[in-house]
Formats: sequence, structure tokens, C-alpha cells
Amino acid sequence: EKEVERAVLESVLNAANTWSKMHDPIQKGDRISIEIEGVLDGLPVPEISNSHLSYTVGDPSMMPQFECVIGKKLNDTFSMDIHFPEKAPVERIANRTVHFEGKIKEVTHKTPPQINDAIAHQIDPTVQSVEELKKKFDSIVRSNGLDTLHDQRAELVLNAIIEDCSCIYDEAEFQTLYDQIYLQTRAMLVQSKLPNIEKSMDDLGLKNDCKEMTERTIKEDLAIQAIAKKEQITISAEELENNKKKFTQTPAEQEEFQKYFPTDEAFAQFLLKEKVIDQLIQWNINNLPS
Repeated sequence: EKEVERAVLESVLNAANTWSKMHDPIQKGDRISIEIEGVLDGLPVPEISNSHLSYTVGDPSMMPQFECVIGKKLNDTFSMDIHFPEKAPVERIANRTVHFEGKIKEVTHKTPPQINDAIAHQIDPTVQSVEELKKKFDSIVRSNGLDTLHDQRAELVLNAIIEDCSCIYDEAEFQTLYDQIYLQTRAMLVQSKLPNIEKSMDDLGLKNDCKEMTERTIKEDLAIQAIAKKEQITISAEELENNKKKFTQTPAEQEEFQKYFPTDEAFAQFLLKEKVIDQLIQWNINNLPS
């Protein structure tokens, strides 16, 4: 029962955070992620463009133009002009003014939203108060079970750590993983037998989606490895063997297992990720307001 109460409280807070991202304007101190493209003389400048730039609004290390997002909300677009000095990182933008177009992809407000009856009604128009919203989430949690809640918690934890993860990709590693994801996605689309599937597979949107998935996968792996190292979280040989037995009790399970985890190292990485996420979830639960 206590776990259900915690789950309901989490659900209410998550709903309030989602509502806040969509409705509360960005202020100094908020953490955001943006997609930004530089354009000079009508041509894109990929060297200074970024599909996932994260920063804190008002950070003195950022150019003041990046504060133009103040007052905007999640998914809003913006534009700005930045003049680069003679010693610019890219020769063709030296002593030139570059125009930037951007979109706000993620927002984490510095101050958590204060949920009240009015906001509860905006989150769910079928309720009139916070207590009614809690009762509704209580019913959902009890009907869906705690396994679904765990998956939702894991997704939220991964989103949070990826948002703050900045890294430089190895181009060869990125391309190898991208090719793998792209081919797997194409194969899934073919098997789905959806109408106009050939057009969908050639769509630029598919390639962009696969690129974002590749970036997310690399960031997830790097973040998990960094947390595991800092907190000294490891997978012992005994844990590896015991978990392998759970997944390979029949010949069919063994064959399927081999497809996903061709080596012990691959399975150990999977277990490590699950262990780190479970630890992060438990820390979040312990820090929930009573």
C-alpha cells in the first residue's frame, strides 16, 4: 500500500512537471535543450549547428543571445543573430554575422511547479481538485500494476540523465551504430506491411529519427558507465550466470537470448544498465516529498 501511495504521488508530480514544461514560460536558471542551425548567405553552417545543445539559461559562459528563449515554452521556435570575431572557429564565418534558427526540445524548470486545484483541472479536465486527480491516478496505478510504473520511472530517469549528458562522439562508432539502427528500423517497417512503406523508408524523417536514436543510445551508455564507475556499481560473475539461467531455460529462449546478447560482455552491459537505473529510481523515491 505504501508503494502505491508513492506511485500516486510520483504520477501527480510527473503530470505537474509535464504541464509546467508546456505552459510555464522559461526563466533564468531553467535548464533547456535546443536544436539550432546556423545559416550564412542562405547556406547552412553545420560546424556551428547542434541538434541537442543543453545549457542553463543565464549561464555567463553562454553568449547573451542565448537568453532570447526567456518567456518561451517547450516546442517554441526562436531566432537570433550572432556576430563572430576574426578568430572564429570556422573560417567562413570570421567577422560575419550568422543567423540562427532554433527550437526548444526540453525544459527543466529550476523551481518545481506548485500544483493546486486549478492546475489539476488543466492537467485533467475531468477532475476539479488535486485530491480528485490523486484518486484517478490511484485507480490507474492499481489497474496497471507496479511493473508499468517501473518502466515509466526508468524512462524518466534516462531522460533526465541524457538531458545533462554532453559528449563528443567517435565518428566511426556513431556511423556503425547508426547503420545498425537504420537497417533494423527499415526491416521492421518492411515487416509491418504498412501502406506507402517504400516512401516512408526513403523519407528524410526516418533518417533523422535514426540519428536521434543513435545519439540517445550513445548518451545512455556513456551516462550509465559514468554513474556505475562513480557509485562503484558492478556485475559479478555470479550475477551474470544466475541471470543468464533465468533467460535461457529452454532451447527457444537460448536461441533468442543469443540474438540479443552474442557475448557475455553484451549481457553484462545490459544487467549493469538495469542495476544503475534501479538504483537511481530508488534514490528518487527516497527523495520524494512526504
